[in-house]
Amino acid sequence: MNSVDSLDLSALAQFKASSLLAEVDRFSNAVAGKPLQLEVLRIDFDVAQPRRTISEISIAELARSIHLHGVLEPISVRSHAEIPGRYVVNRGERRLRACRMAGLDRVPAFLDERQDPYAQAAENLHREDMSPFDLAHFIAEREQEGQARAEIARRLGKPSSFHHRGRRLDRCAGATRRVAVPCVGPPRSSQ
Repeated sequence: MNSVDSLDLSALAQFKASSLLAEVDRFSNAVAGKPLQLEVLRIDFDVAQPRRTISEISIAELARSIHLHGVLEPISVRSHAEIPGRYVVNRGERRLRACRMAGLDRVPAFLDERQDPYAQAAENLHREDMSPFDLAHFIAEREQEGQARAEIARRLGKPSSFHHRGRRLDRCAGATRRVAVPCVGPPRSSQ
């Protein structure tokens, strides 16, 4: 009897080519450089995430923004080490929480199997929020274009009082801005 005759091929009876093709289809977008569309309920939060505090108010604001504009930047996930078919968020926990709050079923995500807590911490440390003065200038430009204050506030996902505070900041003198927000170079002009 040769070695081929002794092979146990009984497991092949359970093999379904359609299952294999479905798995290929699921990851075909990732091959093309496009994010996957993953079910939000199949993604777990990383218990070792360096960010320990997340403002529910900021998540609600982000959820309103996602509802209006969609998810503008995909999250990053890795395969769950213990539960097949599930994922753990690497980067983008706030976006994932906001997607859930906004009632989205799916979220764009890139699969990145690296697990690097330093990368997670560095991303949070190096993220630079838009300065209040830049935001105030943005609001002023939208008003000059003829957009209503209520519409500007709605599209930013903020209450109307936010808009009024922003406009007051835009009227601050240049010296006040330089003291409050030191910058590397002169502000960019629209010219």
